[in-house]
This record gives sequence, structure tokens and C-alpha cells, in this order.
Amino acid sequence: MSTLRHLLEAKADGEPVGRIATAFHATIAAVTVLLCARAAAEHDVTQVRLSGGFQNRLLATDALASAVGGRIRAVHQRAVQLNDGGRSDDRAVVAAARLASP
Repeated sequence: MSTLRHLLEAKADGEPVGRIATAFHATIAAVTVLLCARAAAEHDVTQVRLSGGFQNRLLATDALASAVGGRIRAVHQRAVQLNDGGRSDDRAVVAAARLASP
């Protein structure tokens, strides 16, 4: 909620829309990397796959660069569409992994 409030305040203060959009994308990328790092540590993995909303080049580039700079390897999905179809594919991959685990 504070991100949205900051964006609205910046707009009300006359901040250029391009700068606001850049800040928004940087925040989303940083939060994504943080959540991936937490999940990777919790599940002892070193690689995550980005799909869903990551058809946005700026978002994907920022998240990949941040993740690669950290301990995780982020893979940008290319074989499956990046929007809702990619999210469905991700869920199928997770379900298959859970079914295969003892």
C-alpha cells in the first residue's frame, strides 16, 4: 500500500510519469527478487523461473540483473508464453514436482 501511496504522492507533486513508472518497476523487480531469494533459501534451490508478468522487458531485465547479482539464478521463460499461459504452465510444473516428491 505504501508503494501506491508514494506513486500517487509523486504524481500529485508533479513528478514526471516516466520517472514514476521507472520507480514502480524497480520496486516490483526488487520485491520479486527478495521473495525469490526467500523461497530459494526455504526450499534450498538456486534457480527460479520468471514468467507471468515478466513479458515486460524492464521488469524482467531488472529482476534478472538483481537475481544474478545475488545467490539465485533467474531463468527467463522463453518456451511458454509469458502472460497467463506461462503462469498456468508454472502451476503445472509445481504440481508435477509435488506429485513426484515422496
